[in-house]
Amino acid sequence: NELFLDVCESFRYGLMSYATAQETPREVRMQREIEKIPDNTAKYLRYLELSSRAPGAGVVVSVPRRRR
Repeated sequence: NELFLDVCESFRYGLMSYATAQETPREVRMQREIEKIPDNTAKYLRYLELSSRAPGAGVVVSVPRRRR
């Protein structure tokens, strides 16, 4: 009975570790956007534009003020 409990708990923890929603990787988002463009020159220009941006561009982080 105790062995069965361990198996069930292990399965539950394993399943829940995959259940969290994650953001799509940047490279995959870029590839999906570029694949929609029919013209190869426009594809390449859009690729250059997207890849020139810093990976964290557009991310806003708030830093709390220090208390004195």
